Amino acid sequence: MSLNDQEIRLIRNMLSEGRKIPEIAKTLNISAVQVALISSQRDETSSEKQPPLLINKPKEEYSTVFSGSHTKVDRKIPVTGNIVIGQTSEGEQVVWNPLSAPNPHLMVVGESGFGKTYGITGLICELSRLGLPTVIVDYSRSYEEKNFPNKFKENFHEVNIGKFGITLNPLEIRESDVRGPLSVAVRISGTFNRIYNIGVHQEALLREVIVEIYGNRGIYENNPETWKKQAPHLSHLAAALQLISEDEQDPRQKRAELTFSHISNFFAYNSFNPNGAKFSWFEGIGSNKITVLQLNGLEGKTQKVVTEFLLWDIYSFFVSRGPNKLSCFLVLDEAHNLSFKSDTPVDKIVREARKFGLAAILASQQPEDFSGPVFTCTGTKICFQVAEQKGKFIQKIASKCKSNPNDIKDILSTIPKAHVFVLSENTGKVCRFSSHENRGIS
Repeated sequence: MSLNDQEIRLIRNMLSEGRKIPEIAKTLNISAVQVALISSQRDETSSEKQPPLLINKPKEEYSTVFSGSHTKVDRKIPVTGNIVIGQTSEGEQVVWNPLSAPNPHLMVVGESGFGKTYGITGLICELSRLGLPTVIVDYSRSYEEKNFPNKFKENFHEVNIGKFGITLNPLEIRESDVRGPLSVAVRISGTFNRIYNIGVHQEALLREVIVEIYGNRGIYENNPETWKKQAPHLSHLAAALQLISEDEQDPRQKRAELTFSHISNFFAYNSFNPNGAKFSWFEGIGSNKITVLQLNGLEGKTQKVVTEFLLWDIYSFFVSRGPNKLSCFLVLDEAHNLSFKSDTPVDKIVREARKFGLAAILASQQPEDFSGPVFTCTGTKICFQVAEQKGKFIQKIASKCKSNPNDIKDILSTIPKAHVFVLSENTGKVCRFSSHENRGIS
């Protein structure tokens, strides 16, 4: 229910008298979140300087993060420590504690121009201050070094995949690939079909050809000892498809020709190659590091395929370490570039990765870019201003915090710049988002 001008003036007068938000809401028979929104708008126009927010310092208590036979990084991070999201009009700090939260995944939504990227950058710096590294998949240079405060630039590392490629090999057989080359072939061909919509027959051909190029290297599904040999590269897959498409005696010629024509742009960019930028997850998730995997410069569908291959790789790396404490955050902005279908890497990460020490910050301009499982599997939601048309997201938010959907819609569509609605532990609060200056990170 929207408030009229007279009701808004009355609320502002009552706030000026020092009356509390719950009291005003009860007196006027409206929701507390509506009063909180008016209070935030009142603060926005106030000329009074906001007091700096206090950061809860972590206790001097430490725990080793990396353990197990695959560990090559030995570092420690604080066990406890709140990250302040913002402060309500009544001075209450709204905090997020990724280290103690049962579900550290974070969802961030907000239209362009309302502070979403700036806010995420601040949270990344806070995570670095706690000793938690972040890996950011960046499509459009939103997370360049210049956008981070100076004191964090020594932790910053960019891998420019769009320009140089990267040395990771998506065809490498991981410990989780229980069928060896066949497991990899199913994963790679499925990704190409999902992004390029090549069809089931072309997907089957890709799967078959991938298994063949493993065989050319002496790597066979029925002989796990051969899985330790050096895997082929995607360039070998491209060459094999071209050979088949040019061989008129091969019954697969037409299918190979059609398949290659669909995905040839991906091979042209050669984003995964032995001469690309050197990178390993062991180094990429070192203590405090902020690692940006820069995809700017790649064509749209190529960006999506590269992203899926990168996500499969980091997911497999963390699974290979076994169950572990939280030790890294993956930042995935522009969620419309991602597939949330069952058995995709994003689906695996939001459902399963946190038990292996990997958590995610997922962000987008519109809430409908996310799947239902993402809403369910993210413990905290941060909402800048957003106008959602379908209403499903609003219904879910309202159900969680037991509020009227119309009230939530009013808040999300009119909340001022630099303010957010935060949903955590079934409680929704409106607050002013903490600036870099207030965080002490500028």
